[in-house]
Amino acid sequence: MTDSPLAYHITFGTCGTRLHGDERGGWTYHIAACLNNHVHVMLSTSNEGKAVRKWLKRWLSEALNETWPDVPLWWAKGGSVKWVWDDWYLDNLYQYIREQRQTPNRD
Repeated sequence: MTDSPLAYHITFGTCGTRLHGDERGGWTYHIAACLNNHVHVMLSTSNEGKAVRKWLKRWLSEALNETWPDVPLWWAKGGSVKWVWDDWYLDNLYQYIREQRQTPNRD
């Protein structure tokens, strides 16, 4: 067994919608799905999952603010980070996120 999980399944919600791999040795992107009230991302990295979630939210906010600068907050606080330790989970998670991409957003 390695010291790092095979991947992280990171999910975070958009603000106000709920009440409650680069050449420098960077991340390996597997798949993502953006729905109307949350985001799923699966990627592999040796970095800590909560830090990765924080960086993703920051970078996505910066990109979105270039087009919509008047939106004060994009993401709800926190989110989940689940460690993916085996190929069964990795394969099923990939399929789940793939299906989310094909599901129309519901209001």
